[in-house]
Amino acid sequence: MAIINSNAIASGAPVPGFGAGGGQVRTQYTTISIPSGTTTTDSINVFRLPQNARVLRVLGKNDALGAGTLNIGDAGYTGQDGVAVAADPDRYVAAQAMTSASQWSTLALTGLFVRNGRVPLMITAAFAAGTTTTTGNVEVAIEYTVEEPQA
Repeated sequence: MAIINSNAIASGAPVPGFGAGGGQVRTQYTTISIPSGTTTTDSINVFRLPQNARVLRVLGKNDALGAGTLNIGDAGYTGQDGVAVAADPDRYVAAQAMTSASQWSTLALTGLFVRNGRVPLMITAAFAAGTTTTTGNVEVAIEYTVEEPQA
């Protein structure tokens, strides 16, 4: 199993958002280089969101990767109430076809109603089916808001 890091994760750039005032919509953008032969057992780290983040929408664009469908979810978190929420590999995007070049956008259906807790949230991706037959890029933008803690 390989772990593939997006440019946003590999650069180690600071996580934008927390402490900058709540309620504003923020966007992170990255490119993921997908090697040929990527399969369902490989993990892709896409973004690290700040604490108290709430995902609103995910947008993407992909090259034709020959085969496979892509899920985007998260690695789980501990909520504001201290209760652990399990990882969900397709919390935000489920089974997006990668067979031909395309652009896509989705509202975070279940993700809109969850807010991570006191630690950053790792947004992940994985192929739900198939193995890529060509090398290519997947570009992803995620829109989110940060709720500042109340005094």
